[in-house]
Amino acid sequence: MPAHKLRYLILILFLLFALILGIWSVRFYLAELVITSSMQASGLENVTVNIHQLDQNQSQLPRFGFTLSTATGLLQFDALDTSINYNPEQLADGRVNSIVINNLQLHYQNTAKIQAEIQVESAAESAAAPAMLQNTLQPLKIITAFRSALRKYLIVETLFIRHITLNGEVFDELQCKNLQLKSTTRNET
Repeated sequence: MPAHKLRYLILILFLLFALILGIWSVRFYLAELVITSSMQASGLENVTVNIHQLDQNQSQLPRFGFTLSTATGLLQFDALDTSINYNPEQLADGRVNSIVINNLQLHYQNTAKIQAEIQVESAAESAAAPAMLQNTLQPLKIITAFRSALRKYLIVETLFIRHITLNGEVFDELQCKNLQLKSTTRNET
């Protein structure tokens, strides 16, 4: 083989290797961009995704978070140290095998309470009983909104959250409690 053809072959192989290496090195950024964009298109706000490991069958996310607007306020979801297991066929269908979250922090900000404080005192006094009922039902509405978000945005066979921290005035009774969640599509737990 002539020397100039050998040089072109080496140059082409080097450029091909550099292209593959470049694509491989930006795969984290591309995956984070795709996830963030799709979640924002689904109506979630303040989406944050950090990917540490991205393999063919597993991903590690040190931080994953978003804000969900509910009828009564804002629910901020912040998952720390998350492991996602999948196979490529499932990913193509928008499904994953399992998600394990080591630490989930939920913070609820009541926007309905802020709006209620603006109302006239006389109207608040006449509606004291319904307001008390509303305050009692509010944690249930938040949990219902969270379950609805899990069903709508996560299509997973097994979800396990090792430690859940609840913050916000509405979670007063549940703060400082050790909470866990395990959910499967087979309704085992």
